[in-house]
Amino acid sequence: ARVFSNSSLYHKGQSNGLFPSVQESIAGRNVPLVVLGDPAYPLLTWLIKAFPNNGQLSQQQKHFNYRLSRARVVVEHCYGRLKGRWRCLLKRLDVDVNDASKVVAACCVLHNICEIHRDAFDDEWLNGTDDLNLETTVSFGSSSNQPTESAVDIRNAFMVYFDQ
Repeated sequence: ARVFSNSSLYHKGQSNGLFPSVQESIAGRNVPLVVLGDPAYPLLTWLIKAFPNNGQLSQQQKHFNYRLSRARVVVEHCYGRLKGRWRCLLKRLDVDVNDASKVVAACCVLHNICEIHRDAFDDEWLNGTDDLNLETTVSFGSSSNQPTESAVDIRNAFMVYFDQ
């Protein structure tokens, strides 16, 4: 939680500098580009997560959670392929902390080139890549635990859209 709240991703998202100011009208609400988050992250206008399953979810909320989960699975498979192809991402990088982001970025660029050119991928490379996909509930402090009305409205717009 501390790493996320101190990250440039978080600060850019909070200052509307993460994405271009493109919006789409969904269910009568202007919705910006968003990041899909797991339960550990706060609900923000730019970071959407599932409704917490408190045993009282409506069918619409359950359907939204299902659709969000399916989208996140696609993303997780992409990360699995990235980590499978570049095994150095499965462990602590033995580089200066200032160079770690450059190594990760280089792996991403090279991976995308391999994917674009349909370079062979051995499914055996996926062994051991899911060990790091641990979902935990993390507290983001009292101010982040209560989503803004705008964040709730954006998630609700997606819920209505997915229910059509």
